[in-house]
Amino acid sequence: MQVEAVRDVILRDGTTLRLRPPRREDADAVSDFFAALSDESLYLRFHGGFRPDDAWIGALLEPDWDERGVLLAARDDR
Repeated sequence: MQVEAVRDVILRDGTTLRLRPPRREDADAVSDFFAALSDESLYLRFHGGFRPDDAWIGALLEPDWDERGVLLAARDDR
């Protein structure tokens, strides 16, 4: 099943966060996001020493929407 819905969410500070399904062309931005996280942040997000790699990111970008799904959030073009 392909999900194409986009939703805007208004945050408490009044800014808008856009939620949407991932696309293949998001790979570099997602990889850059995880690469910029500190070791502590990675530890807290993944409960251990896991570091996201290209294969894991690729799986995020191709959800099956039955067993796994992902939404990407963007704010101010980030």
